[in-house]
Amino acid sequence: MALAPRLYDMATFDATKESIFQFVWGGTDPSYGSKLTIRDHDSNTTVYTGTVTTMNLLHTVPANRLTNGRTYDAFLQVLNSEGTVISDVSNTIIFFCYTTPTLTFTNITEDAIVKNSYLDVILNYEQAQGDVLFQYQVGLYDTTQTLVATSGVKSTESYTQTLTESFSGLENDKNYYLRAAGRTASGLTVDTGYIRVLVRYENTRAFSLLDLANNYHDGNISITSNIISFFCDADPENVAFINDTMADLRDGGTISLSEGEPLHFADNFVFAVSVCGFPKDDKFLTWTDGETECGVLYREAAFDVNNDVNKGYFELLIPGPLGTNYIVDSNFVTPVASAASKYTVWVMKQNGYYEVSAVEEEDAEI
Repeated sequence: MALAPRLYDMATFDATKESIFQFVWGGTDPSYGSKLTIRDHDSNTTVYTGTVTTMNLLHTVPANRLTNGRTYDAFLQVLNSEGTVISDVSNTIIFFCYTTPTLTFTNITEDAIVKNSYLDVILNYEQAQGDVLFQYQVGLYDTTQTLVATSGVKSTESYTQTLTESFSGLENDKNYYLRAAGRTASGLTVDTGYIRVLVRYENTRAFSLLDLANNYHDGNISITSNIISFFCDADPENVAFINDTMADLRDGGTISLSEGEPLHFADNFVFAVSVCGFPKDDKFLTWTDGETECGVLYREAAFDVNNDVNKGYFELLIPGPLGTNYIVDSNFVTPVASAASKYTVWVMKQNGYYEVSAVEEEDAEI
């Protein structure tokens, strides 16, 4: 009885690319080639029969000889130098052909400008046969493409097209790279490659207090102002206002700017609120931007891996699409040392972009 070669299992591959089948041969006569037969698993129809002449124990199937989305059976026989079959039929293997999946950033392009220290990324995953993205990871890299932050390995249990991740602590005037990579349930790999982003903070700019227009034909000057009055609601209602200018939140409470006319937070605006005694990690200032509630909260964190000293900052939280949040961080401030710490928080929205900054009021009297 002739010996039979052993055909190795094949991982799922894209039929539009060439594929290499490997086998082991232990016969006395050397292998000068192989004959590979592939059949459609469902119909048992032969879709490929090919011979390859090489002493390497490999058989290459050219691109586009099979069809993606199909399951196949394959077996192989060994040929001698004259092209004659000298072995029994090998074991039969089952394999799949799937279209190469894609994974792309939908809200980030090459050399995109990031205007604050926080970055929300949205990924789109596509695979024609519905192959699940079993595991994936999103990374943030420095200019040398050294990993500085990662989402960690994440899994999806069902076919999911939209994936989100967030990174914070991006430094001004620095460049970073984003990269996402993963593996599907069938073993296919997917990778976005490195996408460079440029961090350029946009500094808060105050609008002019008064605009003057010389109406020389009429012999007068028009004076207009883009400053408007708005109402402030406090919860509880007995929140104190020191000198009618600073909200005292030492006994708890929040401030809401979402009620009253004629403020239109859906448009461009700048406003400032002075507060003291605000809580940490809880929204103390809210308003309505269109139909969503925005807010400001105070946080502390260590941003230097070589120094665990906390820095204080104010976080602006704006609800975004798909259940995600658009977050903007202020400049760093001295961590709050007591409940009497006093700050004026500036918030600006211009052409859809938000900025937040904070100034410590050292001379305010309480």
